[in-house]
Amino acid sequence: MKIAIRLLSFLSLPATLSPVCAQKSVDNVILILADDLGCYLSALGTPGLSTPAIDRLIGEGTFYAQALSSCSSSAPSRSSILTGMYPHSNGHWRNTHSLSMSSPEEDFRPDTPMKDVVGVHEWVQTLPEILSAEGWYTAITHKYHLSYPWKFRFDSRLDPPSQTRQAYYSQILNTIRAIGSRSFFIMANLQFPHRPCIIPSHYAGEKASATEIAIPAYLPDTEEVRKDLANYYTCIMQVDRMVDGILAALKESGHGENTLVIFTSDQGIPMHRAKATAYYEGVHVPLVFWGTGVPEGIRHDTPVSLVDLMPTLLDAAGIAAPRDQFQGISLWPSLQSGREPEKRYIFVEHNAHGPSPKEFYPSRAVFDGRYYLIKNLMPERTYTLPADLATGGNPWFNYSYQSILDRRQDIPYYYNLLEILERGRPPMELYDIQADPFQLTNLSNDSKHIQTLKRLSSALQQWQGQTGDTPELLEEMLISFSKPIPFAQETARRKKLQQP
Repeated sequence: MKIAIRLLSFLSLPATLSPVCAQKSVDNVILILADDLGCYLSALGTPGLSTPAIDRLIGEGTFYAQALSSCSSSAPSRSSILTGMYPHSNGHWRNTHSLSMSSPEEDFRPDTPMKDVVGVHEWVQTLPEILSAEGWYTAITHKYHLSYPWKFRFDSRLDPPSQTRQAYYSQILNTIRAIGSRSFFIMANLQFPHRPCIIPSHYAGEKASATEIAIPAYLPDTEEVRKDLANYYTCIMQVDRMVDGILAALKESGHGENTLVIFTSDQGIPMHRAKATAYYEGVHVPLVFWGTGVPEGIRHDTPVSLVDLMPTLLDAAGIAAPRDQFQGISLWPSLQSGREPEKRYIFVEHNAHGPSPKEFYPSRAVFDGRYYLIKNLMPERTYTLPADLATGGNPWFNYSYQSILDRRQDIPYYYNLLEILERGRPPMELYDIQADPFQLTNLSNDSKHIQTLKRLSSALQQWQGQTGDTPELLEEMLISFSKPIPFAQETARRKKLQQP
């Protein structure tokens, strides 16, 4: 009954969620998805960083400068991309236990015990399901991280032997050649720049200099932070080399003229006050379309969401799609015309990063292109940052977090910015992104911004009602933390069987 009620809420979405048309414009799609890459690229003016391959995509394609992921945790963001829905609506609202690329085929079936208690609803149509039904070949690389596994069945699960240009070049080229004449969709997931930002010994590319980089305003300018960011930037440059390899493989395959390439990231930079929060820095990602049907050298400043990707892709492919499911819009008309997409509010959420209740801190946000409002649904809760945002040693090597704790008496301002994340935030946070892109000055109590606060609050409340974001759903999320996870139980059982 609860699922049926939520479905009715989707059916009442506003008419601006336009249906996907049925006129084919592209034959193939490659979605290149970096992991934890914020808007840090040399084409965007980031000092100390060189990303020529991605810069080429931006220069020869259409770039959306204010693209936001639906949330700043990997698995729900990815399932959101592949359903055109927000995580709380499609059911995949937190990071989940994940199968690997080499997991046996039976683990991807509905009767598998290798599943989490959280995953997309059965009635949700995923992108690989729709494309497969239309005869497309689907493939995914490196990182699966989707739930439930049987809802995201790809024809091929590819695991490059290394995160290098050559490895991706070879695997993408061999895959395209093996597909033959069928249309294909390849979700090329890249490991970098997710932590640990450790460069392999075989890396022969340029490394970022700690002295040349700029420090985001919510971080102190310390030796440890500079070291951390230099490693992060170097991993971004490795991403660029892999992108170059994918583009080279596409050209070599002979499909460069009939393939749409999309480059983006699942979420922003892996720092506190960014990843695993509803803050702008955690969801602001690069988004560029390149290839067939896309005008060159276009930049759009109107905000868009990654929930727009699935309707856009299906629109470009001329595939009829579940209009009532989508909570984003197709950007394909905008892409073809070169005009700005329609102006609208863009919404963001965060629930919990992983299955630990300590990481549960539900927040919602709305962005109008300038002002960004965050509503913390349980502001009184304390919050534990995910391990990769707080662990200084193995396996995450986060040099920033501990250095701020160690120097808190010398840098109280930056320590307070960190502390407020963990010890409770205000119910409402309002920021002027144009004047304050790192969200340091909360305007929610400023009398000059009362009307802005009311307007955005009303838009957020309406969106919550339309998408089934109810107090009852929040209670279901809380209850789920007390349930045993079949994946964890089955993994423990299999490990025990392997012991001598």
